[in-house]
Amino acid sequence: MEFLKIKLEEVDKEFFMRQYTHVVYCSGFKYQIVSDRWDEIEDVYYFFDVDSIVLFADQIQEEAMKIIGHKKKIEAILSTAKWLKTLSQDRFMRFLKDSSKNVNLFKQLGYIGDITKYHLALCLGFDVSKPDVHITRIATKFNEDPLLLCKNLSAKTGYPVRIVDAILWRASEQRVLSI
Repeated sequence: MEFLKIKLEEVDKEFFMRQYTHVVYCSGFKYQIVSDRWDEIEDVYYFFDVDSIVLFADQIQEEAMKIIGHKKKIEAILSTAKWLKTLSQDRFMRFLKDSSKNVNLFKQLGYIGDITKYHLALCLGFDVSKPDVHITRIATKFNEDPLLLCKNLSAKTGYPVRIVDAILWRASEQRVLSI
């Protein structure tokens, strides 16, 4: 859970691209499916070097289809790499800082929606929770809003929201906490 130690000013385009790609592939899939293929995904996307992704986009698209054949996800990843390449470092950092205040800005990227915007924010180290199926089930059990559940537990325990999210997600995902 490396996202627990991330500082926004340390996020570069390669790290962003890695996290974004992870979120896109995980969307609608079990985490383990992506995890099992992650080494291949890293290889095919040149370890998320934006310049290489843009330069070898056609080859990447062909090879990525062999790993997880989801053309629209691959196109979204390639499109985001092209967009990142156009940004200066200052504009990239401004985008990250603005997004840390308004995660809805992530929705301009392909395959980022109302849930995945939180997933990407978490992966970038933002102190948010992600109302995925695991957190939503727990919140429903206690008649609580998923986002408020983590905030309330954070306030009661003193742990950051993202830590509360990680603990609940892991416990639910590993069926330690069954709801």
